[in-house]
Amino acid sequence: LLTTSLKDDEDIFTNEVRVLPRRTITMRFNGEELDLVRVDQEKEFKGQKPGVWAKARDLEDSVIVRPVLTTGELGPEMSVTPERVKNIKKPGAVWENYPDALEYLPEETRRGVVYLNNTLIVTLLSIIGTLLTAAMVAYAFARLRWPGRDGLFIVLLATMMLPGAVTMIPQFLIWQNLGFVDTLVPLWAGAFLGGGAFNIFLLRQFFKTIPTELEEAAKIDGCGYWRIFWTVMLPLVRPALATVAIMTFMGAWNNFMGPLIYISSPTKMTLAYALQLYQTVHGGQFSYLMAASTLVMIPVLVVFFFCQRYFIQGVTLTGIKG
Repeated sequence: LLTTSLKDDEDIFTNEVRVLPRRTITMRFNGEELDLVRVDQEKEFKGQKPGVWAKARDLEDSVIVRPVLTTGELGPEMSVTPERVKNIKKPGAVWENYPDALEYLPEETRRGVVYLNNTLIVTLLSIIGTLLTAAMVAYAFARLRWPGRDGLFIVLLATMMLPGAVTMIPQFLIWQNLGFVDTLVPLWAGAFLGGGAFNIFLLRQFFKTIPTELEEAAKIDGCGYWRIFWTVMLPLVRPALATVAIMTFMGAWNNFMGPLIYISSPTKMTLAYALQLYQTVHGGQFSYLMAASTLVMIPVLVVFFFCQRYFIQGVTLTGIKG
């Protein structure tokens, strides 16, 4: 992904496998930057650098080239077919793909800033909703005793076996009847309705590893269930909360299917969904797509790099006691 984002389209669409990026050698002539090329089976002019031509301009079905002379000047123009022209390249990264990828986006999106704001809103609200509701539900399943608790927990785990396609249409109809289609609400509101079966299961297992003596001591001091949950239990399950937060962040940040279903306005797209703007029916700007994908992926890598200790600790400790 990274090396492809630093290549030009000619190196991307080639039969040769090239790991390192290359860039076309250019020359400046009369204030204009011209690509240096080689022309297949073309006679050379007197005083010309061996096999070196400058691409003057592209026409509809031909390319205008000029021979590069040893004096630094250019010879007369010649018209050749595009398949006879091959750029002269050297090892080097095409860093221009990154600013060009941002310039490619619609102007009304402020070169992608609108997409970033939408993604941050969805991601932050999803994290808050998931941590809040999943922790409360998991605590109820792990510590509180009430009729039908174990049976309902089995039903909750069974929902993890349902394919996403089964609930996709019913969810869309619900949000459509509520008038929230083409808004960001369907992308984050579900996080406040339980936080997901897997997150509940993860936190429940972590809650069960905490000694009951801590709760009993808090009850002796006069604490109720609500205060025990906030002041005693939550601080002890921070590794599990960090794990849930990281997974929720990655899921919300990279969510493509949700915006694809609910969003139709360009100014309400998220970053992951906006990447499809670089693709067209006839191909698209793949170098720009790879550059934009790299930029979108950087926050996920940074978060995981700095929080991987909590992630591994949370997953490991969750499986100690069931």
